[in-house]
Amino acid sequence: MSFSGQQPWDHSSRGLLQAALKDMLTWLCDGVELIGECEEVSRLSGEMQSLHLRADELCRVRVDGRPCLFHIEFQARGDAQMASRLLEYNIVARRLYQQEVFSWVIYLHEGGKMPLPPLRWPGLRKGEADTLSFSYRVVKLWEVAAEDLLCLDLPGIWPLALLCRGGRRYEVVERVIAGLEQAQKRQRISAQQLRDLLAHAKTLASLTFQGHVDSSRVQRRFEMLREIYRESPAVQEWLAEGRAEGLAEGRLVTEQELLLSLLARRFPALVPELEPRIRSLQDPDRLRALLLALCDIFDPDAARALFTDSQ
Repeated sequence: MSFSGQQPWDHSSRGLLQAALKDMLTWLCDGVELIGECEEVSRLSGEMQSLHLRADELCRVRVDGRPCLFHIEFQARGDAQMASRLLEYNIVARRLYQQEVFSWVIYLHEGGKMPLPPLRWPGLRKGEADTLSFSYRVVKLWEVAAEDLLCLDLPGIWPLALLCRGGRRYEVVERVIAGLEQAQKRQRISAQQLRDLLAHAKTLASLTFQGHVDSSRVQRRFEMLREIYRESPAVQEWLAEGRAEGLAEGRLVTEQELLLSLLARRFPALVPELEPRIRSLQDPDRLRALLLALCDIFDPDAARALFTDSQ
């Protein structure tokens, strides 16, 4: 499968993390208690960004009665500088909040250099103690069995099963969807969480199943849920931002930018080819129709055909 372009993966995984933080924390560390509310989590991460650092998630937790901070990073593929980045985040967070910080990196798929913990800075001379030894925790999703993930009563992480070992199968898509629907019926998750998790599952599926023999089948399955996931606050917030910008800058330009943004997230390799066609379209309603249609497309050839037919 193709994993060209990191932004779509990062965007979806970060959104999933925000939608299901408690389940994600429980999966990473059994018995962890989340202390910080979502607003506080956002504030913590925001302060990190003010120092030109970009943490995916930084939250206050308690483990065995011990208060501390958890820092979580999603990484699309290996990065030789990942350990150094985690160390930098860790040091700044410790200084800002005067608490211990424990760092995690979750790799979404294979590829690139993945330094293993601990990060070591050797001593001045051979045999001397290390100048620094920094431990962090690593999760490689392709080494996690999809079945093991789906057996946990943690519906917030079930969409990640699509990226796990054995997860690129239609049967797994069906189990994720059916499981989330059942979780909402038994009030394990709210209706809003159901919408958000289905929206993120759809995005991960569209990326994972590109070029797969079951891509059309997966697409049809999510089309049956269209009205549910399109009501997701995450999707509506994104569209609302576009409408607000449209009032100030002109709806035509806004619709073009929204469509290009979605195309870049779903099929980044097609942007150079299709951007001129999108820029040439002058009907805002047609652009919005294309945007909604693109939400339901999983195959790059089908995406290309969508814009070819629009000429």
